[in-house]
Amino acid sequence: MRLYSRRLCTLFPLLWLSGAVGCSAAGEAVDGSEPLSKAEEALTDTACSRFNYHGGSVLEEVFPWVPNCQLKPGFRRTSYHVSNSGAGDCQAVGWFSPNDVHDGRVTVSIKNSAGGFSGTCTADIYEESEHGFTIQSDTNGTLMVNAYGGAAEGTVLELVSNCAATNPDCTWSYRRGMIVSDRDPSLAINAYGGAAEATVLRLTRACTQSNPDCTWTYKAGQFLSDRDQTLAINAYGGAQNGTTLRLTRACTASNPDCTWTMPGVMLSSDRNSALGVNAFNGAVNGAALKLHSACDPSNPDCTWTFTKGMMISDRDPTLKVNAFGGAQQLGPVKLVSNCSVTNPDCTWTWSQGELISDNRANGVFPINALNGAVQLADLKLNSACDATNPDCTFSGILAGH
Repeated sequence: MRLYSRRLCTLFPLLWLSGAVGCSAAGEAVDGSEPLSKAEEALTDTACSRFNYHGGSVLEEVFPWVPNCQLKPGFRRTSYHVSNSGAGDCQAVGWFSPNDVHDGRVTVSIKNSAGGFSGTCTADIYEESEHGFTIQSDTNGTLMVNAYGGAAEGTVLELVSNCAATNPDCTWSYRRGMIVSDRDPSLAINAYGGAAEATVLRLTRACTQSNPDCTWTYKAGQFLSDRDQTLAINAYGGAQNGTTLRLTRACTASNPDCTWTMPGVMLSSDRNSALGVNAFNGAVNGAALKLHSACDPSNPDCTWTFTKGMMISDRDPTLKVNAFGGAQQLGPVKLVSNCSVTNPDCTWTWSQGELISDNRANGVFPINALNGAVQLADLKLNSACDATNPDCTFSGILAGH
C-alpha cells in the first residue's frame, strides 16, 4: 500500500474516507503538522507501540480507537506516528488531551474494508525527558549555563546566577554527545561557525550527532569539542554573572573556569530508556551497578553527580563509581569509598554516550550492559564496545528536583 503524507490526508479527507488512498499519520505536541527536526529524531524515545487488529466486516465501517499510553515519570510526549498494514486503513485524529503534554493517548480513526478482510493499525507514541540537569561552574557553583534571553535559534550561552533547576533555560540533557536544551529539545549547543579559538557557543537546530561542532566529550570535568579536543568550553574572561561561554585552548583540568559539575544526573540505557543505572540494593560500599526499570529522578540510588571526571552517588557522596579491581575486560563496576580524582579507576570519560574508564593501561574499557540492556543487567567493562552499540551508551536525561 502506498502511504501518503498526513498533510495530504488532512487537506483531502475524502480521499481517505473513500478508500482511494492509505494514509499514515504523524503528529506533534504543538499542532501535529510538521516533521521532527534531526535533533529531535535523535533525542526522542518510543514511549509506546500499540496495535489494533481490525477487519472481518461484511460492510465498510469506521470507528474510533484510543490506545492507552502511560509516559514515564519526568517525561512529556513529543509526537506520534500512525500507520496501517493489510486491508482497511487508519488515521490519527489528534492528541486525546490536546493541552496535557503528560497524556500519551492519541485518538485514531480506523476504517474496516468491506468483504471480511483484516488489517493492523499501529500507533507509535514518542516521549522525551522533561527535566535535565544543570551545568554548574566549578569556580562558583551558583553560576549555571543558561540560554540567555530564552532558548531559541542562535541564542548565546552565558553564566547566570542561581538558575533554578525548574527553569528549562537552565537545564540540559546529554544524548550521544549532544547537549540539548530542555526548553526546546530541537536546539543543541553548537560551536557556532565552527570550533576554533574564542568561538562563541550558541544554540542551533541544525545539529546532528554526526557533526563534531555539536558534540562534546566530558573528561576530567571539562567539555572538550569533538571537532578539536584541544578546545574546551570556558567561562571566557572569568566565571561571573553574564560571562559568555567560548572555546579556548588555554584550558586545563585544574582551571575551574574550564571545569563543570552536573548534579542529579539520571543515566538511562540507550538500548532501553526505561532502564536506569542503579546502585543495586542501595548505595553502600561495594554495591554493584545494574540496570533497573524502577529508577526515577526522586531515587538517589539512581542519580549521580559528575564532577572532575568522577561519578558520585547522590545517595552517599562519599561513594564513587569504580572500575573494581582495576580496569580490565569484563571487570565489574561498583561503588567504593576510597576513590580520588588521582585514581584513574575512579574517573570516567563520557564520549558519544560511552562511559569509558580513564585507566587505559590494559586497553579501552567502556561500561557495557552485559548480554544486553534488560532488567537487572550487570554493568561490566567491555573492550568490544563502541558508540554505535546502544548496550554501551548512556544518556543523561533527568535531574532529581
